Amino acid sequence: MQNWRISDDELPTWLHTTLTLLLVSPFALLLILPGIAAIRESILEPFTGPEFGQFFFGNQTLHDHAATLAGWSLVMIGLSFFGIGIAFTRWAQGNSLIRIALITLWLASTILYIYSVKTTAT
Repeated sequence: MQNWRISDDELPTWLHTTLTLLLVSPFALLLILPGIAAIRESILEPFTGPEFGQFFFGNQTLHDHAATLAGWSLVMIGLSFFGIGIAFTRWAQGNSLIRIALITLWLASTILYIYSVKTTAT
């Protein structure tokens, strides 16, 4: 029986990049879309799901400045998923600028998260 699987190296670069970004896009969009809505409306409802949503910002609705900060935090962490996908593409292998951008997104997201939680608590 002949092997029907295509190896990663046999894919054209454009297809490899497209598939990699399609793989990470659902995870990124699940964070980016509520983040944009929170920035635009200044309200962030609690995330639904089995205890997962409460991991981010608790189980209360965020309003005004805290919601905007939390929205930016969600957008940055969502963009980092796209950055992870880009880091796995062929044309980005060994590119230290992508690693620096990912670390910057994670740090900025964490700082905004901490500040939004701190703003909510007061």
